[in-house]
Amino acid sequence: MKIKTRSLMSALALAAGLSQGAFAAQGVAFVHGTGQQSDAYNDYWTGSFVDTVRQGLPNINNYTVINCDFEQYMWADGAVGCLAEQLTTFINNKNITELTLITHSNGGNVVRWILSNPTWDSRFPNIINKVTRTIALAPSSGGT
Repeated sequence: MKIKTRSLMSALALAAGLSQGAFAAQGVAFVHGTGQQSDAYNDYWTGSFVDTVRQGLPNINNYTVINCDFEQYMWADGAVGCLAEQLTTFINNKNITELTLITHSNGGNVVRWILSNPTWDSRFPNIINKVTRTIALAPSSGGT
């Protein structure tokens, strides 16, 4: 699914850019929905969507687009383990202190799993401590 709505992009850019601290390193992560993504930047979100949203960041390079296998159960290593690894790498490499997660559909479920199960994986507490907001677009609370 390609998300292209201009008003949605503008709202997300504004939401992602709201600063909570003068010296915070803000970042945004785009978490796709169901599927085995290898290029979610182009094939899921579209580059123009990502680029519009990241314009709201103090440093437009502090973003990542997640590519995982969300066809598995959310607690499977290929799903939540992949997401935790990519978020941890992003947080550490960019020294992110405030993280906004923008999710779609089943990606919101995988993020919710991390936020709701802090002791499941040793990487989760650091991720949870950095997340300042989650924007869930059409999360499939009843499953996909």
